Amino acid sequence: MPDEAAEARAHALLAAQIILDGVRAADPADDARINDGMQEAFGRLVEIGAIGIVLDESEGEAEIQLDVAPLLSGLTLVVGYLADQLGLAEGVSREEIIADVREAFIG
Repeated sequence: MPDEAAEARAHALLAAQIILDGVRAADPADDARINDGMQEAFGRLVEIGAIGIVLDESEGEAEIQLDVAPLLSGLTLVVGYLADQLGLAEGVSREEIIADVREAFIG
């Protein structure tokens, strides 16, 4: 039986690669708009199960549930790595990098 932690990490690493594909496809001039390349890359997140969609039709009502845990794990890997690398380059901690990013989005 496969180790669940190892399987979850492998899934997060695959999601991280797809996230990086989407970021590479982004056009910095378009700011946060989704383009075709990003749509294609991020669409693969559903294909690999990084975004799980469950439709529950019980008691006459339909409920859609999203499981984004693998997606969040992949995002955490990507952002954490980038924050660590920037922190090393700038000689500051991960926490300082995250605080700077927060400030940049607020201001």
